[in-house]
Amino acid sequence: MTNAEATPEPFVREPSETWFVWTKQGKPPKFAHETEEAAVKEAERLAMRVPGAKFHVMRGVVKISFAPPPKA
Repeated sequence: MTNAEATPEPFVREPSETWFVWTKQGKPPKFAHETEEAAVKEAERLAMRVPGAKFHVMRGVVKISFAPPPKA
């Protein structure tokens, strides 16, 4: 299945190079890091603050937005 088949119009797909830090013990991620290194450093900082918690560094793969066609 190609990208075009996976997401039909009027959706717009763009590459995403953002990184997030997440843990089951916390709230959903609110900040998108621009680099993997920045996200890893944040995960390490958080891990020191919450001993025993496991922090996951995740990469965004694609950004999807909805752009409906103009009404006639």
